[in-house]
Amino acid sequence: MALALATTATAQKFKFGVKGGLNFPSVSDFGIDDGVDANSSGYHAGLFASLRIAMFAVQPEILYDFTRFEIPEPGIGDFESKLSYVQIPVIVKFYPIPILNLQFGPRFGVLVNELNELAGQDLDIETLKSTDFSLAFGLGADLPFGLDVHARYNLGIQDVDDTGLIETNNSNFQISIGYALVKKGL
Repeated sequence: MALALATTATAQKFKFGVKGGLNFPSVSDFGIDDGVDANSSGYHAGLFASLRIAMFAVQPEILYDFTRFEIPEPGIGDFESKLSYVQIPVIVKFYPIPILNLQFGPRFGVLVNELNELAGQDLDIETLKSTDFSLAFGLGADLPFGLDVHARYNLGIQDVDDTGLIETNNSNFQISIGYALVKKGL
């Protein structure tokens, strides 16, 4: 038992760092028909910590997540929605080979700001619930010099529409790069 604990203790690797990247949200997930010519974009930035033991790691994160939708409304003007969330993913990583990892875990979100505009005029309406829940699936790589890259799909599980008019979820595809500021046991 002492030998197993000693081996596990020496196999632990800890990282703490910063990360950021781009979001590619699905407009149809926000109740908008796929046939609508809409622009959507976003970004995320924040902090992560990772504890790896053997072939598994747990990586909690705290991220500021911004998404913008712009939808043309013929005869009225463009409708634009800007959403800001604080997202807290808790990712479990499995390393089938030393640098490559498969990712899975829950992602909890809190809506910080919702701004809706029509034809450049602010609309004093809020249509989304204050919380969000999704599941993250991804693939990542631990690169030299403390760099990490990953691609992740966040599947919205919770209906975030607060009006009851449409079923809406907060799903997106993300690409990220991270940098470990602190590394122990690596």
